[in-house]
Amino acid sequence: MCGPFALLVLLIAQAAGYKSGAPPSMCKDMMPHHHGSPPQSGPAPFAVAAEPSGNEDEGRLRVTLSGSAPFAGVLLQAREGGVEGEAVGSFAALPDNFKTLDCNNFKRLYDGCGVRKNCLGSPVGCEKKRDCIALIAVSRNGQDYEFEMMALNSKYVAVGLSADNKMGGDSVMECVQERNAIKLYSSWNKPGEKANTREKVNQSILKLINSSYTDGVIYCEFTRDASSQIMSTSFDLIKNQYFLLLAAGSSLKEKSVGYHDIFFVASGQKRSLSEVAALTSQSKLFVRLHGSFMVAAWIGTASIGIVLARYFKETWVESSLCAKDLWFAWHRFFMLITWCLTLVASVLIFIDVGGWVSSTPSMIHAIFGCCTVVFCFVQPIGAAFRPHPAARNRPFFNWIHWFIGNAAHICSVLALFFATPVAKAELPAWLDWILFAYVVLYVVVHLLLTISGCISDSKGSDRVNTFPLKDLNTSRSALNSVERKMDASRTKILAVVSLAKHKRFSSKSSLST
Repeated sequence: MCGPFALLVLLIAQAAGYKSGAPPSMCKDMMPHHHGSPPQSGPAPFAVAAEPSGNEDEGRLRVTLSGSAPFAGVLLQAREGGVEGEAVGSFAALPDNFKTLDCNNFKRLYDGCGVRKNCLGSPVGCEKKRDCIALIAVSRNGQDYEFEMMALNSKYVAVGLSADNKMGGDSVMECVQERNAIKLYSSWNKPGEKANTREKVNQSILKLINSSYTDGVIYCEFTRDASSQIMSTSFDLIKNQYFLLLAAGSSLKEKSVGYHDIFFVASGQKRSLSEVAALTSQSKLFVRLHGSFMVAAWIGTASIGIVLARYFKETWVESSLCAKDLWFAWHRFFMLITWCLTLVASVLIFIDVGGWVSSTPSMIHAIFGCCTVVFCFVQPIGAAFRPHPAARNRPFFNWIHWFIGNAAHICSVLALFFATPVAKAELPAWLDWILFAYVVLYVVVHLLLTISGCISDSKGSDRVNTFPLKDLNTSRSALNSVERKMDASRTKILAVVSLAKHKRFSSKSSLST
C-alpha cells in the first residue's frame, strides 16, 4: 500500500483570502480560486516535512511547515495512492489560527470501526460498505470518551445512553444545526413519556471539538466525561454497560429536537463503551413481521374475500364445500386468515414498541391500525350470531356486517399509507406508488365486475340465490341495487383516499426537486 502523499497549496499574500478559511469545495483540486491568483511556475517557497510522533503503531505524524516568508494561508492534505487518491487521516493539536475541513464526505468516521472504536450505523451493515445515512463512533481517550456523529439530510443527530433498548430514562447527546451553526446539547429522555428535555441537565459534561454542516450532512465531534449525574441518575461509562440509541430528524422544537423522522436505531447489545467490538443494531424482526402480515392480510386475503362475497355468490353455487356454497367456503377461509394475521401482527408490534406512541406520524398510523384490529376482531363474532334469513332484523345485520367489514378494509389501507413516513418502518418513499396502484386496481376490478353483472342481468340470465346474508329484499333486482350502492360507496371512498395520498406524495416530490 502506498504511503500518504502530502499536498499543500500556498495562498499568496496578494490574494483576497476567504474570511473563514478555505471552504469544503476546495478539497478536490486544492487550487486557490481567488481572482487574480494564477498557479506559480517557479520553485516552491515553502517546505513540508513529516516524521513519526510517538508510538509508530498509532500511525501519528508530526507535520512541519517552513518557508522563506510568512504564510498567508495553507491548505494541507494527506492522500493515499498519490495525487488522485482519497484524503485520509485527520489532524489534531492544531495552532489557533488553523481549522480542519472534512474533505472525504465524512468517510474517515469509518476508519477503525470495530478495531479502535465502537460504531453503530443505519442501515444495517452500512459500516462495512461505508454508505451509512447515519453513524456514531465512540472511543476512549484517557478519562474522556470521544464521540463522532453524522447524519444525512438532517437538522439534528443524537445518541442516547440507555439501560434498555427503548426510549425513556436516557442520557442524550444532541448535535443540532441552529442559526447556521452546530450546537451541542446534553438532554434527558423522560421515563414513560417519550419526551425529551434540556432543562436542569448539566451541559458541562460535553465539549465540542469539531463540527460542520455541508450539503445537508451534519457532523460533530465531541468529548464526554466518563462519569456524570443526569436527573439523579448516575452514568459511569467506565464501569457500566449501555445500549446506544441513534436518531436523526428534519425538524427542531423550542429547546428540544423534533421527531426522529429520518431514522431511529438501537444497538442490539448492552456493552461497555471501553470495550471495542463490532456493534449490531437491534433486531427488527417483529416490525418486519408486523408489516408483512398486515400487507398479506389486507391487500391479499381480505381483498379476495370481499370480491368473492360480492360477485361470486350467484355463480359459485353448483358445488359445495363442507355443506356450504363454494364461494362462501372460500370467503370464510380468506377472511379467517385475515383475522388471524391481523391479530398476530398487532400483538407483535405492541411487544416491540412496548406501549403507545406519541409522535405524529406513528400516532396516525397507530390509530388507523387499532381501528382496523377492532373492526376485524368483532366482525366474525357478529357473523356467528347472524339472525335467520327470514328474521325481521336481518336487513339491519346485513348493513352492519357490510359497514364493519368495509370500515376495517378502508382503515387498513389508510394505515398502510401512513406507515411510509414512520421512521421505525424504514420504508422507501416509492411504496406510496405501489399502494396507489393497488387501490386503482382494486377499484377497476370492482367496476369491471359490476358492469359485467349489469350486462348479465340485462340479458335475463338466471341466477341462483342461496346465501342467507343476501336476503335484504325478496326481489333480486332490488337486492342488486342495494348491493351496488354499497359497492359504489366502498370504491368511491378508497379512490378518494388514494387520490388524496397521491396528491400529497406528488407535492412532496415537487418540493424536494
